[in-house]
Amino acid sequence: MIAIDLGSNTVRAVKYDCNTGKKIAVFEKIVKAADKTHQNNMINEEAKGRIFAAISELKEKLGADECVAVATAVYRKAKNGSEILKEIEDKFGIATKVINGETEALLTALAVENALKQKGIPSDSFVLIDIGGGSTEVIFKKNDKMIVESFDIGIISTAQKYPSRDMLEHGVKKDAAALKEFIKDTMYAFLKPQIFCATAGTPTTLAAIKMGMEYSTYNGEAVNGQTITQSDVDKIFTKLLKISEGERSKLVGLGREDLIIAGILIYKEIFEATGFNDCTVFDDGLREGLAIAVCKKLNIF
Repeated sequence: MIAIDLGSNTVRAVKYDCNTGKKIAVFEKIVKAADKTHQNNMINEEAKGRIFAAISELKEKLGADECVAVATAVYRKAKNGSEILKEIEDKFGIATKVINGETEALLTALAVENALKQKGIPSDSFVLIDIGGGSTEVIFKKNDKMIVESFDIGIISTAQKYPSRDMLEHGVKKDAAALKEFIKDTMYAFLKPQIFCATAGTPTTLAAIKMGMEYSTYNGEAVNGQTITQSDVDKIFTKLLKISEGERSKLVGLGREDLIIAGILIYKEIFEATGFNDCTVFDDGLREGLAIAVCKKLNIF
């Protein structure tokens, strides 16, 4: 089966073998679905074209297996989100369910918990963050108890809301205040988790750069379980600011040159709030969690 995550910034999919619990193939394409949605709360025609092209490429590369798809923040918020999903169903035969932030967080946590177990890392106590294009999810897990919250701060929405570097730095601090307060309050009430984990493009890109990868040589399986420190984040951030936009695109991907800066600023605020010095990064996220949930027939929708 194929599990698809229609995100605010990327289309991600995994071809998954339910019998073995193994990934057969993966797909990822930057589409910037949330691009310019701050102007009129609509997914524009250019973004729609990129989304459709990505789905067409996805089907060509992964095959015609049964598809299960979910859509996240931008499709929840955009006035024409449901209309575009109806067009996707008519054109590609893929029915997509729009999920709320809590369900998104639970599926992502399912994937990361599975990845932690595969890496032999204790998975009974962690805090997980998922910085998306239009929202950021925070998940606290301790044994069978889980606390999740979704915040309307994402890399595309933030980068386009604050077009200059100074505005961006001040804006992220302001917009991340509620998120940071939630993390600090939950850490105090929930007891400090054993491990701080992160998924999505910002932390995985930072981990990849630390490992010497460029966007063209990115390897998600190699990134899974990698550790980055606050010092690593600061060093890479400084490097990205110093190099040209062309050099930056080689490292982070074409179209993400400005988004990575917003993502890192959000990540730095979260890092500070957790009190951890290091973070374990996973490429596995919502698409893998969706695949696992479908295979295990979990009632999460």
